[in-house]
Amino acid sequence: MVTISDRRSVIVYANPATERVSGYTPEEFMALDPFERIHPEDRPRCEEVFEELANTPGLSISLEHRVRHKDGTWRWVEGTFSSLFDDPDVGGLLATVRDVTERKRAEQALRASEEKYHSLFETIDEGFCIVEVIFDEAGEPIDYRFLEVNPAFERHTGLRDAAGRRMRELEPRHEEHWFETYGRIARTGEPERFQNPAE
Repeated sequence: MVTISDRRSVIVYANPATERVSGYTPEEFMALDPFERIHPEDRPRCEEVFEELANTPGLSISLEHRVRHKDGTWRWVEGTFSSLFDDPDVGGLLATVRDVTERKRAEQALRASEEKYHSLFETIDEGFCIVEVIFDEAGEPIDYRFLEVNPAFERHTGLRDAAGRRMRELEPRHEEHWFETYGRIARTGEPERFQNPAE
């Protein structure tokens, strides 16, 4: 949606997409106080942005914040706000806004999932690591790099500060069957359970 407000923050124009984003018709939307719709936690930042735009002609600022939809729910929006205060015919603020609620929900769900994963990763008793298999030009596995290791992995293997390092750097004499096995799994994507010695 696109809106224009004057120097007093009164909305003087709202395009037809306003109803899809806010639930209000353009006419209804223009009768609202825009700051009344902003979530109380986000309002101070939005007021700061408006003040900065009012004092800096030609400035544009992107901002994500929550607004109340006509149905009463809080929605996340992403807006680009541009100062028109140097324009004698308008003298206000141009706002281009889109609803990003679903994206924010997905981001929050991902963060929650990652936090749960890292909590489990750090506290399980089993040694756990994620490795990147390194192949030579002929496609043969020649090494692997540790991307992540948990504390139990360090306790079980004695390998310290392994994350980011290659196995041959940590232990040049490491048995070849490890590289062959990990290479096969990386190529095929098929899981395997196995027991092998590691001197």
